[in-house]
Amino acid sequence: MHNNRSPWPQTINDAAERIIAIMNDKEKTKVRAVPEGKLQKLRFILGMPIRNELGLFEGNDALLKACAISKYGDFEALFFFNDVDSAYDVIVEAIWRKLEKAEYDNDRLSCQVTHLSFELSIQEKTTDS
Repeated sequence: MHNNRSPWPQTINDAAERIIAIMNDKEKTKVRAVPEGKLQKLRFILGMPIRNELGLFEGNDALLKACAISKYGDFEALFFFNDVDSAYDVIVEAIWRKLEKAEYDNDRLSCQVTHLSFELSIQEKTTDS
């Protein structure tokens, strides 16, 4: 059942962000650990949140259409418009990509902070001398 706190997401990006927002850190870690070719394994982790939060079974035609266009293109989307399984696959991949990018960005930021700290410590040592 759709909750009434906010309308259903209309785009794949908004759908992925909504699901990520309700995931705990352990779930996010499990999703990141799945190789891209094995994303169907995520049905156990993401199936209920996608079903409950996104309205794919309750008339969220805008999101179903966005997923069909993303997966099949404009013309073929006409034939797959109500394909909830395909929509699920598109959304799971979007969630996985967002979490992968977030981890990459965090790792990159951590490296930059470490590098900056190292540079500052060198500057302090040369200034003290």
